[in-house]
This record gives sequence, structure tokens and C-alpha cells, in this order.
Amino acid sequence: MPSIKITELPNLAALSANNANTVFVVVDKTTNTTSQFSTTVLAQGLYANNILNVGTSNTGLLLPNSVAQFISNTAIFSQVNFQNLSEKGSADIVITSDDGDNSNNYLDLGVQGSNMDADPTFDLPNNDGYLYMHGTDGQKQGNLWIGTAVANTDLVFFTGAHKQANEVARIEDGVGLSLKMPIKFADGTTQNTAAGNITSINANTIITQGVDATQNTRLNSIETINTNQNTSISIIEGVNLTQNTNITQVNQFAQSAYNKANTALANTDGVFTAGSFNVSGNLTANGTLVLANSNFSPTEAAVTISATAGVATPSNDGYMLHISGKQNVASRIVADSYGANTYVVFAGRSSRGTRLAPQAVANGDVLMRISGNGYGTTGYAPIGVGRIDIVATENHTDSNRGTRIEMWNMPIGSNTLNRIASFNGESVEFSGVINPQKGFVYAANTYPSSQTAITISFADGPVYRAQTSAGLAVTLTNFTVGKAVEFWLTNTAGTGQTFTHGCSAINSTVNSTTYNIPATSTIYAKYYCLDGTLANTFVAITHP
Repeated sequence: MPSIKITELPNLAALSANNANTVFVVVDKTTNTTSQFSTTVLAQGLYANNILNVGTSNTGLLLPNSVAQFISNTAIFSQVNFQNLSEKGSADIVITSDDGDNSNNYLDLGVQGSNMDADPTFDLPNNDGYLYMHGTDGQKQGNLWIGTAVANTDLVFFTGAHKQANEVARIEDGVGLSLKMPIKFADGTTQNTAAGNITSINANTIITQGVDATQNTRLNSIETINTNQNTSISIIEGVNLTQNTNITQVNQFAQSAYNKANTALANTDGVFTAGSFNVSGNLTANGTLVLANSNFSPTEAAVTISATAGVATPSNDGYMLHISGKQNVASRIVADSYGANTYVVFAGRSSRGTRLAPQAVANGDVLMRISGNGYGTTGYAPIGVGRIDIVATENHTDSNRGTRIEMWNMPIGSNTLNRIASFNGESVEFSGVINPQKGFVYAANTYPSSQTAITISFADGPVYRAQTSAGLAVTLTNFTVGKAVEFWLTNTAGTGQTFTHGCSAINSTVNSTTYNIPATSTIYAKYYCLDGTLANTFVAITHP
């Protein structure tokens, strides 16, 4: 058998472009076999069970809980480079939290490509770098913390090369923010100190707080400058740079007056006694916003919210809130509720008496009404042409608060409301014709196995089902005015059995208190209670 030493094999200068063409010989100790495998298999199955060490040295400091470390030994600088060779892509290093994904809870450090396509969600100039934290939308988390971890160290900002000479701002531990450059505002102007730079924000604050009470006269004089003093104001604006000291004092006086005015407004109720109060932006009330208007006329509302000018006149007195929507758009009033077991409530409260001395509602009082009004030939209907009323069904106390819900509509060709349904505390009443397209579904009261005696309650379900093999007697209870109950009974015995229906003989179709059910036959009995008594309860027995 020919043999060859490994040292006698030729050297392979490079792997084949097709990794499947490069084969290794391996001894698998777990299966005690010698096999071959390609570099493709090696790459697919490669997994580092130990810490990944990369670099020119393995003598570096290994930090706790490390999964990888990169070590070098060079006199210039060490670097780990990640480059995206596409000009239309960015290179990003992303660190994700345990509950993070592609949309939430990750930190991104990256750089734009040289020819990035505009992205409306993240549109940065080409070749710009960025660092940002993306938390979960709608939650107070995902903040970005940048700082130093050791006391008596500073946070330094620079532009240009990272050298001390290029420092533009510094946040000093225990001192504050120091700026090496002027502050530039949106209108292009800058703010400088007499030395040319703002060195500490605290300086102006201390001077403003030091204005004593004897300067109040000067502050009041500035507040009362009238239009005839515009010339003096122009002169002040023309003061040259050599008079910066005087200008600074004027600014301090004006700032103090502004602060005084804001404090006075914060502690004073604003009252508008005439004219209109127009708000072109958002109106925010830190406390309770009270709109009191008890003298509005029957042709106006206490509060009107309108999308356009010109609101339709109220059709009756008592409009507290009148909302007029946009043309050709449905008007929506939306209320949101958040959290477990929360919900939106639109509640109507009603009482007799007065606002300051309320009294209990009485039987028949309408507690709340939801109505719809349609425009006719010349105006809106003064009352709802279709409505839902919540009505008291007894004089209310703290322990007795009976109610019903009434449904009212107007028939076609009519101008008179008709109560079509009433949902009571223990029953439902319909005053019109019921037209169920798919019929009614009844839950049957079914007695198991064979029975000899059962009870039919008019207050329970309208259908009963039972079987007997030795005869059966029915007892009727809970008689309900106008209620009908249907009963289906099967004789499973091979001989005839006696059915005692529970009504009098004269109130039955068989003119007897009993009926003989033939062997293995079924009968149908229908009970009807006329006035809530057994004496006026009728039974019809049907057997083919």
C-alpha cells in the first residue's frame, strides 16, 4: 500500500474560490472515524465555545464576562474597522437590549455613505456620523446618557481635530457649562460678553437676582414708556460697542420687569369683560378651565365650537355646548381611555330641586336622553325625531333606583313620537310588530332520563322537553300574564302512559285533567297564562 508523509505534500498557497473544492482530513474521536470535509462545511459549523481572541498578542487583560477580545501591540494606534463599500449604504454598529428588535430598544453608532439616497425617516448628509438611542415609542425610556464615570472629570466638546485648542464647550463637574464660543440665535445674531465670549451662564443670573428694591421705580418707568418716547428708544438702539456696560444694565432691568409681570399673571385670574377672546394656537389650562355663562339667550349656546364661521341657530333653549363640524365631513367626538379595566363614560345626571340644593328624582322622570334631530322644510325639529330615554321607574332613594330604557321613533308620514320598546329591570316590552328575519332561538329546559313528575315555571324559558316510561304529572308555577310555554313529551314505554297536564279539565283541549299517551309516541302541549293565575291558564294538547 503506497504511503506519503504530510511533509512531502505540496504547499497550498490559497484556497479555491469554490470552498467545496478544498478538502480536509479529520479524525472524529466521538465516532472513532477518519473522514474528509470541505472548507464550506468548516465555515458552516464553526462555533467558538471559548472566548474569541483576535489580534497579534494573547497576553492582554481579559475583562469579566467577555465573549470576545481584540488585542494588538503597536506604537501608533490600534483599530477595529467596519466599512460598507456601497456608496448608497451606511455602516452601523448596533447594540440591542434583551427586549430589543429592529424597531425598538437599540443603540446605533454609524456613518453615512458618500452617496446615500434621501431617507425621509433618517435623512442625514453624506459622510456624516451619528450616535443615537432608539427606545420604545410612547414610553419614557430609551434615553441617551453621555458622560464620565469618575468624579472631578469634565465632558468636553470640540470641533476640528481632537486637540485641546479646538475645545468649544465644557461641562465641568461641580462648576457648570463653560462656552468658548458665542451663542448664535435663529435670527443670526450672537450674544457675547464684554470680553467677546460667554464664559459662564451663571454670571447674568447672579446679576439679575442682585437687583435691589430701590430699582423698582426704574423698572416701572421702563414699563410705562409711551409712544412719544420712541426717539429715545432709537437712540438706545444706536449705542455703540463702547457702551456695552450700560446696555447690559438696561437688559437686566427689562428682564427683571418681564419676570415680575409673569409672576403677577400667574397669581391673578384673567377676566375678559368685553369683546372677543381669540386663540390662534393651543389653549392650555394648568388648573380648572371654567366657562360660566348663565345669561345666554334661547337663540345661542353657552359654548360654541365651530370649524367654520356662521353656526346654525339653536332650535330650542338650553344649548350648553354647540359643536358645528366641517363641511361634507362627519363630525366626530372621540374619547380615549387607557389602562386595565378602564372605559369611556358619557353620563347624564339628573335631579329635582336646584344646583345648590338637589332633590331626589321621581317615578317617570327622564334621567338622560340621546336624540337625533333632522332638518325639515324650514328648520330642525324642536325635539328628537328618534330618541333613547333612560327613565326612573320609582321615586329614587340611596337604596332604590329603578330604571328602564325607552326607544322612541316616528312612523313614516307622521310627526308624533311612538314608544316602540321598553327595556325594564326584569322584562322587555315591544309595542310594535316584531319581524325577526331568521326567527327566534329558544334555550330549552331539558329533563334528563325518564321522569314521573316535573315543574314548569312560566318565569323561566319558554320551551320544555321530557321523557317518561311510567306516566308523568306536571305542576305549574310562577304564572306570568300573557306568557306562553311549549312542552314536548315522549312516552318511551311499550304501553300507553298517563299524562296529567296540571290545568282544569275545562281549560284543556281534551276536556280532561289527563291524557293517555300511546306506546312509543310523542305529544305536544302548549300552555298560555291569561292573567297570572292557574284558574285562567289554558293548555292545548296535540297528538297526530
